[in-house]
Amino acid sequence: MIGPPAVNSAQAMPEVGILTIRTENVSLDEQSCKQHAEAIPGDYVLLTISDTGCGIETELLEKIFEPFFTTKDVGVGTGLGLSIIYGIMMSHKGFIKCESRLGVGTTFSLYFPRFDTVVEEVAMQEGCANLTGHETILLVDDEDELVTLASEAFAGYGYTLITAGTGEDAVRLYQEHGHKIDLVVLDLVMPGLGGTQ
Repeated sequence: MIGPPAVNSAQAMPEVGILTIRTENVSLDEQSCKQHAEAIPGDYVLLTISDTGCGIETELLEKIFEPFFTTKDVGVGTGLGLSIIYGIMMSHKGFIKCESRLGVGTTFSLYFPRFDTVVEEVAMQEGCANLTGHETILLVDDEDELVTLASEAFAGYGYTLITAGTGEDAVRLYQEHGHKIDLVVLDLVMPGLGGTQ
């Protein structure tokens, strides 16, 4: 969840700046929720990611959570990637907001619903024990952090993971190993040959 906002912050501060990541418990009442269309009253864990970068223009703030929206030039990056986080937050009954001022910086606030119930660790372990396989997966993504995370996750469950950082590499790997590949997971927006193509 920290990934895209933090990457954006780093790109907004190419020479020097301050990135601040903070968590706190907050309670939102009816009045507070009127300021956020997606909010419902209750207790939340608030994750705030702030930077002292160049900021985002007001007219662009309304678009940053739209799929495939980007202000980046071809080959510079894959875009903000915030639509995925927006979808995850909404599906878990949370919400995200962004405040920014040109020349001052940007703050992303992610509100996660807080649950006081304790999840039984044994039940979780038993559920995860059934998630094993032997298939080969081709993962195509140009973000190294995501590839590393996926590699660690899949390796623990018996899957073989083949990774590619570009669409061109993915096509080459599929031509070489296609007979062994059971599933392809790919990023739709990448420099060069994207997943849609």
